[in-house]
Amino acid sequence: MTTRDKGITSPLFTAAGSGSVIRTMQAKLQELSISVDDKGAVGNGITDDYPAIILAQNALVALGGGELLFTPGKTYNVNTSIPMAMGVTYKGTGRSVIDLSGTVAGARIVSSNTSIFINNVALREGIFFKDLWLESLAGGGHIFDWSLAGIVAKVEMSGVVLVQRNADKSVVNGIAAGGVFSIWMHDFDYLYQVGNTVPALKFVSTTVNSIVIERFWSLCSTSATSGTYSIWIESTNAVGPALNCEIYQGIFEQPGGGAVNLLSTRNSGIDQCGIYDLVATPNNAMFRIAKGSIGGAPAICWAKGIRSVTGTAGKPDLQIDTSNAAASGHLVESCTLTWLDGVSTTFGPCIAISTSTIANFENIAYTSQSASPTLDLVFGNTLGSSKSYQIWNGYVGNNEGYLNIYQNGTYVGAVGPNKDFRWGGTLGAPANTMTAAGYTTAAPVTVGGLTAAATAGAGARHFVSDANATTFQSVVAGGGANKIPVYSDGVNWRIG
Repeated sequence: MTTRDKGITSPLFTAAGSGSVIRTMQAKLQELSISVDDKGAVGNGITDDYPAIILAQNALVALGGGELLFTPGKTYNVNTSIPMAMGVTYKGTGRSVIDLSGTVAGARIVSSNTSIFINNVALREGIFFKDLWLESLAGGGHIFDWSLAGIVAKVEMSGVVLVQRNADKSVVNGIAAGGVFSIWMHDFDYLYQVGNTVPALKFVSTTVNSIVIERFWSLCSTSATSGTYSIWIESTNAVGPALNCEIYQGIFEQPGGGAVNLLSTRNSGIDQCGIYDLVATPNNAMFRIAKGSIGGAPAICWAKGIRSVTGTAGKPDLQIDTSNAAASGHLVESCTLTWLDGVSTTFGPCIAISTSTIANFENIAYTSQSASPTLDLVFGNTLGSSKSYQIWNGYVGNNEGYLNIYQNGTYVGAVGPNKDFRWGGTLGAPANTMTAAGYTTAAPVTVGGLTAAATAGAGARHFVSDANATTFQSVVAGGGANKIPVYSDGVNWRIG
């Protein structure tokens, strides 16, 4: 069956199933996609394909959106930045992959003199990128430059390869003046192969919300500038933090300037990431969680499965660094941190915390095979004003199996694998006693509330509130009104 429109015969289309209506095949095909090749794109890596891409994009927008197709095996060069269009899916056919032989599988968009995609003054949302290789060649700009006014929202990237070959340009420069939120990047790879001086993925704005980056592999420079992290998320809002951001199941290789930096964030986390830090002297901590100087609620970090193949010289694996003493609620959970260097380099701490009021640590396993891992767990210079540092099921040490604790870089003691507390002494040989400069307090209990003497063990001490006698070394009994100290001889609790 056909229909005639302006003298042209067009076949008809009817979708399967009940309730379908008859439409022209031309209308159906227009609804699904438009290829940039249909508008004259050459895809030889030399010809400027920007005019053809814009013609195809405009035609697709006029239809209400759909897929803008790029042909696999072709390289589309652009000399002008492509403004992202709402409702458009920029799509290759078949996921682009990294081929070490130099062959690019999938469709490729490149530029050597400008950023590839930009935002616009108007709201830009509902945009998808799938199965593409996007590469900024030498002399090019950012791959995604979202630095103009307006908002960038509801952008999804899947199956893309992002390659940045310029030290001073980002893979994603997400600093739109109106805010950046609801960005979902998943199942992708990005490479930053030169000595970068800016973050690879940067999301910094007054409004930063719901940035989710998951299931990815990255290779960043070994000579990155100090403080230049692979992923940087920050709220610059004077009254509120970045919200609900997550870095999940990512592999970082050689993040010389650090892997992730979360500044002024809340309900944001780093989860199940692997870090292969093959850099002898990287410039910063692998992960940094910081409150910053603005107001708002605290940062929260879940950091699971962190691994360092080579130790970080003088820098911590995880740094919770806040310039606002009111910051709280940091959670570090189920971490595995391993240094396998085995050389005499003096490394930084496993975890470093400064000026935070509450930090919880759960199920941390840390091992170092270095000859000199100087610091394991470090609390900052304002420890006296801090509170509620808690560690559960921690096994942190450098071959002798103790959780070594430092204050201001000075060794003060350790927690042993048998739950014994040993203070003083030296690293690897803590003292057998704990000495307090002031006094220690045991909360009073009734005699009936004492742990069994055999369970407590000989030498254990407590304080009871209801002893019926005060005779030294006699077995204590309850029912009285005497408040006295008691000790265990391994069989009974005795007064004294």
